[in-house]
Amino acid sequence: MTTFEDIINFINNRDIYIIASGINLEGIEIETFGNVLVRLNSSRRWGECDIWFNNQVQNPKFQRDSHGSGNEKYIIRANGDSDGAFMYLHYPKEFLPHTYFWRPEFWKQMTGEMNIDRPLTGTIAAYWFHKYTESIIHLVNYDFYEENKVHTVKNIPSPTPCHKPWLDKAFLGGLDRLRYEWIRP
Repeated sequence: MTTFEDIINFINNRDIYIIASGINLEGIEIETFGNVLVRLNSSRRWGECDIWFNNQVQNPKFQRDSHGSGNEKYIIRANGDSDGAFMYLHYPKEFLPHTYFWRPEFWKQMTGEMNIDRPLTGTIAAYWFHKYTESIIHLVNYDFYEENKVHTVKNIPSPTPCHKPWLDKAFLGGLDRLRYEWIRP
């Protein structure tokens, strides 16, 4: 199983590009020029990445179906529901060798620091990389559901009622080393 140190050593304070899953970028080549490419949940299905930041609770079929090639170097698995019980429940066994499980007590610390009970996955990823690296973090196509109102995988209105994206926007606005980038398909 992957360790925290494995991921931090791999990143080595290179710039991190976090690709949001709200806009279908299938077939679009994303160049990060030797930096680290991170995909969130469903955006993995649209292409390669170095790290898949996975906050999904769904069954293994959904997780397998949201695949690129599956050749990412690492998966960071973060989930605080039921004190982390869902983090392991139905997790595909073939993902285990390159997965780092971010423990639930860290999740509780994060939500306390953010003052957001249910942050969006992109906010969780930005928090994680900001806290544990010195990297510049580029949030790509992350719009807090201001323009992109439909979930592109399930085709349902988003965000779900438990999310309050204006809180995420306020929290991320207070972080240094954050940049916003846009790719139009």
